[in-house]
Amino acid sequence: MGECCKMSRKNVISVDIGASGGKMARIGFDGNKITIDKEINFPNVPVAIHDNLYWNVFSLYNSVLEGCRALSDLPIASVGVDTWGATFALINRAGQLAEPVFHYRDMRTAGALEDMHRLVPAREIFRMTGCQPTRNYSLPQLFSMARRDEDILHTAKALLFLPDLIAYFLGGEISSELSFAGQYLSMLNVPR
Repeated sequence: MGECCKMSRKNVISVDIGASGGKMARIGFDGNKITIDKEINFPNVPVAIHDNLYWNVFSLYNSVLEGCRALSDLPIASVGVDTWGATFALINRAGQLAEPVFHYRDMRTAGALEDMHRLVPAREIFRMTGCQPTRNYSLPQLFSMARRDEDILHTAKALLFLPDLIAYFLGGEISSELSFAGQYLSMLNVPR
């Protein structure tokens, strides 16, 4: 093995949260080989209150913390989080979660896609975002909020997608991972 490939093992924690459960793994790289040497799973159970469906983000955060503790018996260089992409949270000016996080399967978007397409054709939305328009994606969720002129849209400081929200809970920095936010930047013609 050449000098360039010799390195001490680097460990990272990978978090993947899906609609019904999450999994975490400790992944190591020694300069030559990637290994997964420890894995854990946890449930993801949405919460139904009245007519709405929410993500239980505090339970998910606790599961991620417990997983990090269980996987940190070796030094960890970083933690990466991935989730279903259509879910977002709004953060208030004090840096707090501004409202419960709606689940992408919540029915508040019923009819939103049709109303949205009356204003902007589906083909144009796809051209701008690269996303197939479905009722449970972020854009119809935001559209349904805007058509109801929800107060939260006027007072929120930031919008964080679910992986960014978990990362914010873990590290305290409000940021959006570029590949995740890129589709929305392109809609707004914001340079990356």
